[in-house]
Amino acid sequence: MTLPSPLYVVRHGQTDWNKAGRYQGHVDIALNNHGRWQAVRNGMALATHFASIGMAPAKSGFVSSPLQRASETARLIRQACSLKPDDIHHDDGFVEAAYGSWEGLTQAQARECFPEDFPRRRANRLEFAPHGGESFAQLTERVMARVRTLTAPTVLVCHGGVVKVIFGAYMGLSARQSLSLDIRQDRVFWFRSGKVVYI
Repeated sequence: MTLPSPLYVVRHGQTDWNKAGRYQGHVDIALNNHGRWQAVRNGMALATHFASIGMAPAKSGFVSSPLQRASETARLIRQACSLKPDDIHHDDGFVEAAYGSWEGLTQAQARECFPEDFPRRRANRLEFAPHGGESFAQLTERVMARVRTLTAPTVLVCHGGVVKVIFGAYMGLSARQSLSLDIRQDRVFWFRSGKVVYI
């Protein structure tokens, strides 16, 4: 799979719902203080990286999910790179997967409220979707359609599910393998030369 070179992908910083283990999906949750620290950390790491390869941060476009947890992360990263914070292109194609009836619930609560969902999910991780939500197959189709429009050096700030789609497509992983990835919020993922490098 061909990606723009370079492509840096960042998951948004932590929110209170992340900390509580709640499904967020399309619910627009703000960063917490630790999430803001993670965003600044990632921005400083990117600034150091750009300096090490002789690339001006301004040469890279910034694309973000419009949800505030991603958009604020992108602004903080740009500030740490000494760039104007609001020069960001927001793209609805990079919002998190919709979790429908699960949104706002922990996994334990979702199991209690919708016990029939979890055997169906285990049986078909690619096509399963909670009621009113989005399957991994649907998320993949949406995200990859937007990734293919990225042609210049890009910093993409998005969500855990979106990063799993891009990582899996780039590395040729199955849906089950992609869904099992641990996408940390204090790392920048640099996609280059058939590898993913953590910054």
